[in-house]
Amino acid sequence: MNMKSRDPEGSTGFFNTLYDDVNFLYPLVNQEFSGRVRLDKMHTIYKSYTVTSDITISIDKRFEVVPAAYTELTLVADGSHTVSFSSDFTATPSSETWDTTLNKIHKVGIYYDGGVIFYTITVLN
Repeated sequence: MNMKSRDPEGSTGFFNTLYDDVNFLYPLVNQEFSGRVRLDKMHTIYKSYTVTSDITISIDKRFEVVPAAYTELTLVADGSHTVSFSSDFTATPSSETWDTTLNKIHKVGIYYDGGVIFYTITVLN
């Protein structure tokens, strides 16, 4: 994993570590999805996104990947395009596959356990 500082200013020491630990707890909500996901917060939720071109989901390497981070996506199929995952991800055994059916809603959960980045797809309708 690419382990970059959570503090863009580059400060170090006790207070920066304390800030990072507390900052990890605050969820990010209503984030814009661009194909890259953050795994530096306990819970990140992205806005619903209609897939209008083939996408390979990858990690946003501008942010440190931290254990116990979870990201949630709601992706809507457009009838023809697909979603795949970069080699950084491992599907859970219970994950469903992407369904290209028009307006099919997919809930995607991504979790880092400290060693492996897992994803699961749940088709909602």
